[in-house]
Amino acid sequence: MLSVNLSGLAERRRYDILVVHKEGSLRVILGSSSPRRLEIARRVWPHVEVLAPNIDEDAFSEDLPATLTLAIAMAKNKAVRRLVASPVLVVTADTLAEVLLGSGRREVRGKPHDATEAAFWLRQYRDHPVSVVTSVVIAEVAEDGGWLMTTHTDVARVRFTGLTDELIAQIVAEGTVLGCAGAFTMEHPLFAGHVIVRGDPETVQGLPSRFLRRPSEELASA
Repeated sequence: MLSVNLSGLAERRRYDILVVHKEGSLRVILGSSSPRRLEIARRVWPHVEVLAPNIDEDAFSEDLPATLTLAIAMAKNKAVRRLVASPVLVVTADTLAEVLLGSGRREVRGKPHDATEAAFWLRQYRDHPVSVVTSVVIAEVAEDGGWLMTTHTDVARVRFTGLTDELIAQIVAEGTVLGCAGAFTMEHPLFAGHVIVRGDPETVQGLPSRFLRRPSEELASA
């Protein structure tokens, strides 16, 4: 989705103002502390900077994962834009896991509260597939505060194999998964050979690179 705040100016003029700032001079901010998101963002924008927003994600209560991740990613983007000067490109994302428990029951999962919850979730994944939902928000802000914004949401499905009690204990004890949506990450070496992804692996990793375009570029190609 493409949103436009023209601040009273014609769309053509706003677009002209935005495209003056080439990639080399336009500051790009990634609003995330995720090392994996940073790695993906740097493939597109090598000089991207990091400024992780401080928002209470538990305060959001949307029912659908796609709606919830988009609401949180939008809030992150707004929080970062308040802290940086224009012109700037602000990229934020949010990821949630939804486990399909059968009989129409679904549970949306962010980061586990503790190791016990993480281990319980991983045991459930032996028998239940997981949908991973990632929303990405990109705001391109001109010097006078006018902006263009794009939003994208994508879903990938994940199945796990061979998650023994011993392996789960090792994964949880290492600690990385405690900071991951759904209590898992494809990059963890202990998950190697135990994860099957249907869809874009970068969606599971939290930032699909195919969405990383300046909003003005999307407007130009629309």
